Amino acid sequence: MAKVAPILRSSTSSDCWFTPRWLLDALGAFDLDPANSEANRFPTALTHFGPDVDGLAQPWHGRVWLNPPFSNAGPWIDRLIEHGDGIALVFCRSDAVWFHRAVRAAGGLLMLKGRVQFTRPDGSGSRCPLGCVLLAFGRRNIAAIRRAKLDGLLLIPGGDRA
Repeated sequence: MAKVAPILRSSTSSDCWFTPRWLLDALGAFDLDPANSEANRFPTALTHFGPDVDGLAQPWHGRVWLNPPFSNAGPWIDRLIEHGDGIALVFCRSDAVWFHRAVRAAGGLLMLKGRVQFTRPDGSGSRCPLGCVLLAFGRRNIAAIRRAKLDGLLLIPGGDRA
């Protein structure tokens, strides 16, 4: 039996990795971000749930942007799969059970080329320690990642490359 490598941790233990504006601008407007810890400083959608509100326990509506806490992405991804309308930005974690569920359920995925430069709470930049992927759920979100023309490999289930 093969040994499983330990979980890679970033140099900081915080889950506060704010989505780069260029990425959001490329994907279009979102109705809800259920996991935004700094909505006033880093708005990502018309409605946000911050750290004082359990975004998993709230009703979700419309087109969802999800940049979940990377230390515990599974429940957030499961909720987005159930909701069926949104885009998630997550580590490309082929070693994680939640990642396999997400890839099977997504209508499309874009493996972003290189490492994403996120913004930290103090305003500094921080390069992601792993590669990232956009997971699209629902037709309009598949169309959005196609239109965005972001650098990476776009895959549509069935083996098609877009």
